[in-house]
Amino acid sequence: MTGVGWRTRARVAGILSGSAAIGAVLVLALLPTTSLASQLSVASVTNCSVGTEPWGAAYDPVNHEVYVPNFDSSSVTVLKGTCTVVKTVKLHSGSYPSSAAFDPLNNDVYVTDLNLNQVYVFSNTKLVLTIKDPSFDGPRGIVFDPLEPAMLVTNWLGDTVSVIGPTNTVVFVLPVGDGPIGIDYDQYWSTINVVNSVSDNVTVFNAFTLGLIGSVPVGGEPLGVAFDIVDELDYVTDYATNNITLISYTSVAGSISGFDEPGYLTWSQAALGLFVPNAATGAVSVVSGLSIVKTYSTADGSLYAAYDEFNDDVYVSNLDTNSVYIIS
Repeated sequence: MTGVGWRTRARVAGILSGSAAIGAVLVLALLPTTSLASQLSVASVTNCSVGTEPWGAAYDPVNHEVYVPNFDSSSVTVLKGTCTVVKTVKLHSGSYPSSAAFDPLNNDVYVTDLNLNQVYVFSNTKLVLTIKDPSFDGPRGIVFDPLEPAMLVTNWLGDTVSVIGPTNTVVFVLPVGDGPIGIDYDQYWSTINVVNSVSDNVTVFNAFTLGLIGSVPVGGEPLGVAFDIVDELDYVTDYATNNITLISYTSVAGSISGFDEPGYLTWSQAALGLFVPNAATGAVSVVSGLSIVKTYSTADGSLYAAYDEFNDDVYVSNLDTNSVYIIS
């Protein structure tokens, strides 16, 4: 499914990718939800121009660079620090680069192409390989599984996850729910969580064997998922119902309300919290536990976030302004 109609549907849909003991989970579930009416921070927010319609960026910890896929200009912009453009790499005609992820085994960055059904491999800002496989069907989200080890790619149109092994070939394919999009690795439970945006649930796999563990129901049209290493929970943004669902293994551990089209969140080690873009307002909420502790102001259309652990900056991709907002 390609063309303008497909892109419109994808944009509107929001694609536009021991402390967890039972007692602790029950306490979290009983706590009240919070609202977005928290204080506005005056910390530095830099507007950095990139390509057209930037999507899910990724940080390269070896070269301290951030790779930004530009969905509507068929390119990837490589940034360093506060808005230094290292390079812009033009991709194949008709490509829709979607999400990026870093592979620590080979120190390369992988970028999914939702339209041409392929995955690009970058090494030191150079495009060194294009991976093609029949299993790719709207490849969208991507994450590194350190226990397999492999790069896992969600196929939004195929309702599967492709597993790319160390030799950069697809070694097997996992069936999931409808419209898989976001994906993360939970280092506490050693699980892989796949967010299914159409069936409104999360498929959970064992990260070592990739065997199916179960599924968890979440809110409407879930998009992103990220692991919080402090409370050892996975946070799932529910775009259509304006909340976040907290997951512990295969159980719902709580929820947070008061968002406005929450997108793809990222964990910040410096803030010890999760940065959550709100696409409808441009607010970027900082969530700690079950509380929104701070908000930053960007612009309507902010949907994706990535964390630069070297500078402790958060990069927020904005689809409407063709820019990345860097929160320092």
